[in-house]
Amino acid sequence: MPTIAITGGIATGKSTFTRLFVEATGAAAFDADACSRQLLAADADSLAAVRAKFGPGVFDPTGLAVDRAALRAVVFADPARRRALEAILHPRVRAAWQKWLEDRLQTAPTALSVVEIPLLYETGTAGFFEKVIVVGCSLPVQLHRLTGARQLSEDMARRIIASQGPLAEKILQCHHLIWNDGSGERLRSQAALCAAYYQRS
Repeated sequence: MPTIAITGGIATGKSTFTRLFVEATGAAAFDADACSRQLLAADADSLAAVRAKFGPGVFDPTGLAVDRAALRAVVFADPARRRALEAILHPRVRAAWQKWLEDRLQTAPTALSVVEIPLLYETGTAGFFEKVIVVGCSLPVQLHRLTGARQLSEDMARRIIASQGPLAEKILQCHHLIWNDGSGERLRSQAALCAAYYQRS
């Protein structure tokens, strides 16, 4: 079963590229970020672990789901607390996409399967995939996207970027690079070229 991981830095355009690539290839895709958000919204075990580690202050007024902005402020102010959150979420997310890949192997053994994992190299999981696509962009573009559409402060944006592995190192390790400093149409063209490569393979 051809397996592809799509990764990169925050706000480089991974999710948009994944959507375009899936549209062009008909591949199935698993979104590790969406899985993480779901764990923080509705998974009882994850919520209990977060509450035990970080207290009620990182929960929304209902006390039933995590306030992501509050949690972000806590974990990106202290690397040790960020690692504590990662220790809660990463094993659960990894188990989810591994199970998804196993199910795909049973139900569609020759089909293309894509997993979008922002921290692929940081979590040491690149070896699970036949190919890795990195979606990158320049630092000024990253900052513009984070402080603009995502409405983060520049300080928070820089903290998040710094918490991830250097993009240059990811580029050196990947099989294919998608550079997303330009327009949506340029990204669509790159997705189409990449899709054509895999459809010929």
